[in-house]
Amino acid sequence: MAVMDEFKKERESIKTAPLNKKLQYVWNYYWVQILIVAGLILTIAGVFFVVTNKKEPVLNGIYVNCYEADYVNGSMIEAFVEEQGIDLNNQELYFVTDLSYRLDDGMTSGTTNKQTTQALTIYYDSGTMDFVTAQRQVMEELALKNYFADLADVLTEEQYAALEPYFITFPNAKGEQVPVLIDMSGSKKLKEGYEAEAAETLVFGVVIGAPHKEMVGKYIEYLMK
Repeated sequence: MAVMDEFKKERESIKTAPLNKKLQYVWNYYWVQILIVAGLILTIAGVFFVVTNKKEPVLNGIYVNCYEADYVNGSMIEAFVEEQGIDLNNQELYFVTDLSYRLDDGMTSGTTNKQTTQALTIYYDSGTMDFVTAQRQVMEELALKNYFADLADVLTEEQYAALEPYFITFPNAKGEQVPVLIDMSGSKKLKEGYEAEAAETLVFGVVIGAPHKEMVGKYIEYLMK
Protein backbone atom coordinates (compact mmCIF):
# COMPACT_ATOMS: atom_id res chain seq x y z
CA MET A 1 0.00 0.00 0.00
CA ALA A 2 2.85 2.33 0.78
CA VAL A 3 4.09 2.04 -2.78
CA MET A 4 0.63 2.73 -4.21
CA ASP A 5 0.15 5.71 -1.92
CA GLU A 6 3.51 7.10 -3.00
CA PHE A 7 2.60 6.58 -6.67
CA LYS A 8 -0.77 8.36 -6.22
CA LYS A 9 0.93 11.20 -4.40
CA GLU A 10 3.44 11.55 -7.27
CA ARG A 11 0.63 11.55 -9.85
CA GLU A 12 -1.21 14.28 -7.94
CA SER A 13 1.90 16.42 -7.72
CA ILE A 14 2.49 16.06 -11.48
CA LYS A 15 -0.95 17.52 -12.21
CA THR A 16 0.08 20.87 -10.75
CA ALA A 17 3.73 20.73 -11.85
CA PRO A 18 5.19 23.02 -14.57
CA LEU A 19 5.11 21.77 -18.15
CA ASN A 20 8.80 20.85 -18.23
CA LYS A 21 8.31 18.66 -15.14
CA LYS A 22 5.33 16.93 -16.73
CA LEU A 23 7.31 16.21 -19.87
CA GLN A 24 10.23 14.89 -17.85
CA TYR A 25 7.86 12.60 -15.93
CA VAL A 26 6.34 11.23 -19.16
CA TRP A 27 9.80 10.65 -20.65
CA ASN A 28 11.12 8.91 -17.52
CA TYR A 29 8.26 6.42 -17.42
CA TYR A 30 7.33 5.99 -21.06
CA TRP A 31 10.52 6.60 -23.09
CA VAL A 32 10.53 3.10 -24.56
CA GLN A 33 6.94 3.38 -25.78
CA ILE A 34 7.62 6.86 -27.13
CA LEU A 35 10.60 5.65 -29.17
CA ILE A 36 8.62 2.70 -30.54
CA VAL A 37 5.73 4.93 -31.60
CA ALA A 38 8.12 7.49 -33.12
CA GLY A 39 9.83 4.73 -35.07
CA LEU A 40 6.53 3.43 -36.40
CA ILE A 41 5.48 6.93 -37.44
CA LEU A 42 8.76 7.50 -39.31
CA THR A 43 8.50 4.10 -41.01
CA ILE A 44 4.92 4.71 -42.14
CA ALA A 45 5.81 8.21 -43.31
CA GLY A 46 8.78 6.85 -45.28
CA VAL A 47 6.71 4.15 -46.97
CA PHE A 48 4.00 6.69 -47.79
CA PHE A 49 6.58 9.05 -49.32
CA VAL A 50 8.08 6.31 -51.49
CA VAL A 51 4.70 5.05 -52.67
CA THR A 52 3.22 8.46 -53.42
CA ASN A 53 6.38 9.80 -55.07
CA LYS A 54 7.35 6.75 -57.11
CA LYS A 55 7.53 7.54 -60.81
CA GLU A 56 6.79 5.17 -63.65
CA PRO A 57 9.99 4.27 -65.55
CA VAL A 58 9.66 4.67 -69.31
CA LEU A 59 13.31 4.20 -70.35
CA ASN A 60 16.41 2.98 -68.49
CA GLY A 61 19.91 3.04 -69.93
CA ILE A 62 23.63 2.94 -69.20
CA TYR A 63 26.20 5.29 -70.74
CA VAL A 64 29.68 3.87 -70.15
CA ASN A 65 32.54 6.43 -70.15
CA CYS A 66 30.04 9.28 -70.37
CA TYR A 67 31.81 12.66 -70.18
CA GLU A 68 28.84 15.05 -69.91
CA ALA A 69 26.33 13.46 -67.53
CA ASP A 70 24.35 16.68 -67.06
CA TYR A 71 23.93 17.02 -70.81
CA VAL A 72 22.84 13.39 -71.26
CA ASN A 73 20.27 13.73 -68.46
CA GLY A 74 19.23 17.23 -69.48
CA SER A 75 19.25 19.10 -72.76
CA MET A 76 19.94 15.99 -74.88
CA ILE A 77 16.59 14.44 -74.00
CA GLU A 78 14.40 17.56 -73.70
CA ALA A 79 13.03 17.32 -77.24
CA PHE A 80 12.54 13.55 -76.90
CA VAL A 81 10.54 13.99 -73.71
CA GLU A 82 8.35 16.55 -75.46
CA GLU A 83 7.93 14.44 -78.60
CA GLN A 84 6.81 11.38 -76.64
CA GLY A 85 4.60 13.32 -74.25
CA ILE A 86 6.49 12.05 -71.21
CA ASP A 87 5.22 13.58 -67.96
CA LEU A 88 8.33 13.98 -65.80
CA ASN A 89 6.16 14.60 -62.75
CA ASN A 90 4.93 11.02 -62.92
CA GLN A 91 7.36 9.31 -65.28
CA GLU A 92 11.13 9.13 -65.53
CA LEU A 93 14.04 8.32 -67.78
CA TYR A 94 16.76 6.74 -65.65
CA PHE A 95 20.31 6.83 -66.99
CA VAL A 96 23.45 5.45 -65.31
CA THR A 97 26.37 7.69 -66.27
CA ASP A 98 29.05 6.98 -63.66
CA LEU A 99 30.54 3.74 -65.04
CA SER A 100 33.91 3.82 -66.77
CA TYR A 101 35.78 1.23 -68.81
CA ARG A 102 39.45 1.86 -69.53
CA LEU A 103 40.76 0.86 -72.93
CA ASP A 104 44.42 1.33 -72.03
CA ASP A 105 46.59 -1.27 -70.31
CA GLY A 106 47.60 -1.28 -66.68
CA MET A 107 46.60 -2.47 -63.21
CA THR A 108 44.23 0.47 -62.64
CA SER A 109 42.44 -0.28 -65.88
CA GLY A 110 42.02 -3.93 -64.95
CA THR A 111 40.48 -3.08 -61.58
CA THR A 112 38.19 -0.43 -63.01
CA ASN A 113 37.04 -2.66 -65.85
CA LYS A 114 36.33 -5.56 -63.50
CA GLN A 115 34.19 -3.34 -61.27
CA THR A 116 32.30 -1.95 -64.26
CA THR A 117 31.73 -5.42 -65.71
CA GLN A 118 30.37 -6.57 -62.35
CA ALA A 119 28.06 -3.55 -62.19
CA LEU A 120 26.82 -4.17 -65.74
CA THR A 121 26.14 -7.81 -64.87
CA ILE A 122 24.08 -6.76 -61.86
CA TYR A 123 22.07 -4.32 -63.96
CA TYR A 124 21.64 -6.98 -66.64
CA ASP A 125 20.45 -9.60 -64.14
CA SER A 126 18.01 -7.12 -62.58
CA GLY A 127 16.03 -7.01 -65.83
CA THR A 128 15.48 -3.26 -65.49
CA MET A 129 17.87 -1.87 -68.10
CA ASP A 130 16.93 -1.19 -71.71
CA PHE A 131 20.22 -0.30 -73.37
CA VAL A 132 23.96 0.26 -73.04
CA THR A 133 26.07 2.77 -74.96
CA ALA A 134 29.87 2.85 -75.05
CA GLN A 135 32.86 2.71 -77.37
CA ARG A 136 32.83 -0.12 -79.90
CA GLN A 137 35.58 -2.14 -78.20
CA VAL A 138 33.68 -2.16 -74.90
CA MET A 139 30.41 -3.08 -76.56
CA GLU A 140 31.93 -5.89 -78.58
CA GLU A 141 33.27 -7.47 -75.39
CA LEU A 142 29.77 -7.31 -73.89
CA ALA A 143 28.23 -8.66 -77.09
CA LEU A 144 30.45 -11.72 -76.85
CA LYS A 145 28.89 -12.33 -73.43
CA ASN A 146 25.42 -12.31 -75.01
CA TYR A 147 24.21 -9.14 -73.30
CA PHE A 148 22.32 -7.78 -76.29
CA ALA A 149 19.13 -8.67 -78.12
CA ASP A 150 18.69 -9.37 -81.81
CA LEU A 151 17.53 -6.00 -83.15
CA ALA A 152 14.98 -7.77 -85.32
CA ASP A 153 13.13 -8.58 -82.08
CA VAL A 154 13.26 -4.97 -80.89
CA LEU A 155 12.72 -2.60 -83.81
CA THR A 156 9.69 -2.11 -86.02
CA GLU A 157 10.05 -2.97 -89.71
CA GLU A 158 10.40 0.72 -90.56
CA GLN A 159 13.01 1.30 -87.86
CA TYR A 160 14.91 -1.83 -88.88
CA ALA A 161 15.06 -0.77 -92.55
CA ALA A 162 16.21 2.77 -91.66
CA LEU A 163 18.92 1.63 -89.22
CA GLU A 164 20.15 -1.48 -91.04
CA PRO A 165 23.17 0.30 -92.64
CA TYR A 166 24.49 0.93 -89.11
CA PHE A 167 24.09 -2.61 -87.77
CA ILE A 168 26.99 -4.59 -86.31
CA THR A 169 26.40 -8.33 -86.34
CA PHE A 170 27.52 -11.10 -84.00
CA PRO A 171 26.90 -14.86 -84.08
CA ASN A 172 23.97 -16.09 -81.97
CA ALA A 173 23.69 -19.44 -80.20
CA LYS A 174 23.04 -21.14 -83.55
CA GLY A 175 26.11 -19.57 -85.10
CA GLU A 176 24.01 -17.24 -87.27
CA GLN A 177 25.13 -13.64 -87.74
CA VAL A 178 22.46 -11.36 -86.28
CA PRO A 179 22.43 -7.57 -85.70
CA VAL A 180 22.90 -6.78 -82.01
CA LEU A 181 24.70 -3.42 -82.07
CA ILE A 182 24.19 -0.09 -83.81
CA ASP A 183 27.01 2.22 -84.87
CA MET A 184 26.07 5.57 -83.30
CA SER A 185 29.16 7.52 -84.37
CA GLY A 186 26.90 9.56 -86.66
CA SER A 187 24.66 10.73 -83.82
CA LYS A 188 25.43 14.40 -83.21
CA LYS A 189 23.27 14.42 -80.09
CA LEU A 190 25.00 11.47 -78.47
CA LYS A 191 28.53 12.53 -79.41
CA GLU A 192 28.20 15.71 -77.35
CA GLY A 193 28.02 13.59 -74.23
CA TYR A 194 31.44 12.02 -74.84
CA GLU A 195 35.00 13.15 -75.37
CA ALA A 196 35.93 13.62 -79.02
CA GLU A 197 37.99 10.44 -79.44
CA ALA A 198 35.41 8.23 -77.69
CA ALA A 199 32.54 9.81 -79.61
CA GLU A 200 33.91 8.54 -82.93
CA THR A 201 33.35 4.88 -82.00
CA LEU A 202 30.07 4.98 -80.05
CA VAL A 203 27.89 1.89 -80.28
CA PHE A 204 24.39 1.20 -78.96
CA GLY A 205 22.99 -2.15 -77.82
CA VAL A 206 19.54 -3.12 -76.55
CA VAL A 207 19.73 -5.40 -73.53
CA ILE A 208 18.09 -8.83 -73.74
CA GLY A 209 14.79 -8.63 -71.88
CA ALA A 210 14.61 -4.83 -72.12
CA PRO A 211 11.33 -3.82 -70.42
CA HIS A 212 10.67 -0.80 -72.69
CA LYS A 213 11.47 -2.03 -76.20
CA GLU A 214 9.06 0.26 -77.99
CA MET A 215 10.47 3.34 -76.29
CA VAL A 216 14.05 2.19 -77.00
CA GLY A 217 13.29 2.04 -80.73
CA LYS A 218 11.91 5.56 -80.64
CA TYR A 219 14.93 6.75 -78.64
CA ILE A 220 17.38 5.32 -81.19
CA GLU A 221 15.49 7.06 -83.99
CA TYR A 222 15.65 10.31 -82.02
CA LEU A 223 19.39 10.04 -81.41
CA MET A 224 20.09 9.35 -85.08
CA LYS A 225 18.14 12.34 -86.42
